[in-house]
Amino acid sequence: MEMGWSQPRPKFCDVGYTSAKVESSYRKEYEMGQQCDLSLSAARTLLPALFLILFTSHISAQDSLREFAETKIDGWTINVDVPAGAEKVVIPNFHAPMRDLKWESSKGKGKPELTPLVDKWQIKFAKSDESRTLKLELGGKPLRTEELTSIKPRPDGGFDLPAHLAHVVGKKLRYETQPWKNTVGYWVVADDYAYFILQFNKPGKFNVGILQGCGKGQGGSDATISLHGPVAADKYTSNQQPLDEASLGKVDFQVEETGHFQNFKWRHVGELSVATKGIYAIKVAPRKIAKGALMDVRAISLTPIPK
Repeated sequence: MEMGWSQPRPKFCDVGYTSAKVESSYRKEYEMGQQCDLSLSAARTLLPALFLILFTSHISAQDSLREFAETKIDGWTINVDVPAGAEKVVIPNFHAPMRDLKWESSKGKGKPELTPLVDKWQIKFAKSDESRTLKLELGGKPLRTEELTSIKPRPDGGFDLPAHLAHVVGKKLRYETQPWKNTVGYWVVADDYAYFILQFNKPGKFNVGILQGCGKGQGGSDATISLHGPVAADKYTSNQQPLDEASLGKVDFQVEETGHFQNFKWRHVGELSVATKGIYAIKVAPRKIAKGALMDVRAISLTPIPK
């Protein structure tokens, strides 16, 4: 029952008291009742909104669990289930270069388009009333970050470090798997960096080469390739895991304009020395981004220098 002046007074008013003290006490009770009314009214208004927030959060959590499309890995091919009515699907990102993306059958119309994001791949296509299957053909085993192992040396003791085996850390940097890219790219944030985990079987001195591309008018940025370690073999096994070992040596260089970010050019940029055998990291990072983006990197090479 709501409390107000039109409602019966409290019992102490039934015996005829009209003193200011009694009237003051009654008014205090009335004002408390009004405050209760306001609180109840606010609760009636806020409860539906609170329920909506909780319900939406629950749905969002459920959606996040259903974010990735159903996939089946068959060798170097990923089969992606596309439900009827869909115009895009999202799948996990893999450490492997893309060779082709096509529909399994004639039910799929139009060319699907894959876009690498920071931590997943998005595929867009024309809508269809039928469910379909996409076939994503890769140039190697589709590895997740937790499946990466340290890169082993070539027979001559040197290393080839392809972009698809890089660990990336940052807000925008990613591995771009498309055949015409196959690069670590979207390097627009100065704090973003990439690194590779290597297993050196013996110490030595190495020439450092980089296969880099840089768009017209975008050259002149400063970058560093550095050696870090030793590192534990199983330490770096998750996405966006920062490299925290101290630098043991570095090569500073300036990015060269090549006319297009996918016009790649091999460059010798310096030398690095490894004092003892073990597992180390090679890190690539900006020192200064001169224009819109640093560069694209398709590969790094370490070539032993004879004693």
